[in-house]
Amino acid sequence: MLLFDVMVNTAQKALLDALKDVQFGEILDVELSSDDGKLPTKVSRQTKDLIELVKDGNSFFRKIKIHQGEPTLAEVPYAVGGFKCIKQYRFN
Repeated sequence: MLLFDVMVNTAQKALLDALKDVQFGEILDVELSSDDGKLPTKVSRQTKDLIELVKDGNSFFRKIKIHQGEPTLAEVPYAVGGFKCIKQYRFN
């Protein structure tokens, strides 16, 4: 598996640990700060994409689906045209 070097903060690191702990399932109502981290970490492409989503300003996730300790889908609240929506990001 190809690993990427990323810098994460303590809350993001706690999320990464939870992903590995849960292995198969979902993590609900996740709120993270997008501030730059100081903890160097090696992660998979899927996890790197999730961390980049956080750093792009998505601080609240309604649900993160997990398969084999890796994120596969994240749901983010979203509004368009006055309608409340859920935007899904897939990590394949």
